[in-house]
Amino acid sequence: MRKSLPILITALGSLWFSACQNNSSQTDITDTANSKVQSMDGFVASGSDFVITPTKRPDMHVICKVYMSVKPETLKTLIIGTASELNTIIADSARIMTGPIMAIYEQIPEPGKEQNIIIGIPINKPIKNNQFGFINLKAGPFHKAKTMAALGQSAPFWIKVSENLKSQGYKLEPPFIEYPSDTRTGEMTTVVTNSNLLIPVVKP
Repeated sequence: MRKSLPILITALGSLWFSACQNNSSQTDITDTANSKVQSMDGFVASGSDFVITPTKRPDMHVICKVYMSVKPETLKTLIIGTASELNTIIADSARIMTGPIMAIYEQIPEPGKEQNIIIGIPINKPIKNNQFGFINLKAGPFHKAKTMAALGQSAPFWIKVSENLKSQGYKLEPPFIEYPSDTRTGEMTTVVTNSNLLIPVVKP
């Protein structure tokens, strides 16, 4: 039976969901966390526009907002609208980001199909009276798919990667996680490039 992501969520009841209404027009996307998602030796599969390798992820406490009934194509807008708000509360609370901003899904994204999307940033310890929500993600092995998809264009890649893993006998169970790669210019300006997809390693 497929796990339900809400079981994994620790939050403030309905207040957690009501925090999803306000957006910011500023962007401050940080990918300081790739050091916390460390690649393992090995190779799973590849396609013409993605490569799947095994990885391990540590426990993460993620401060986040939930967006209800939105399409995966809106992901770039959601991340831009959320990053500034989350970064502000993290800085004001003297917390440290331990990972990149990420999207967390309960279901594999499909092009044009609405679902709830959680946008969050891992931090080193909880924030009391957090006006947003939070989710605790347990450590474990994951399949990491490096794609050629920009934010908001990854849904077809989710389908390709998930079908590839199913054909190898893996089960698909949430949380499904997506986070951007980035590059930095000479002025240290962050430019988001491609999406990385994380799917838990689950054998029948």
